Amino acid sequence: MTIKLSPDLRDSLLSRISPALTTYRALENARPIRSYRDRSPMEYDVECDEDVARALLDFAAKHCPEAVREIDFALRLAQSKETQPRQRGWFR
Repeated sequence: MTIKLSPDLRDSLLSRISPALTTYRALENARPIRSYRDRSPMEYDVECDEDVARALLDFAAKHCPEAVREIDFALRLAQSKETQPRQRGWFR
């Protein structure tokens, strides 16, 4: 699953999470989506599994409530994709 975070939210979470945790590594390895103008990161794509996302959501709820909405949205989106029936092709 992918969680999209602004640079400020990612940095805020990184500064509060222990480097020994998997959630820290997921944030640290997030892929920056860069601006065409000055190449600075506009947002980060945090790739992780559901367990890491839930741990990140719990941590954010206590230490960085501004990030809760984005993490919760990613979790809900991932769950909705799992429960939708598989699309069949035109000729199947």
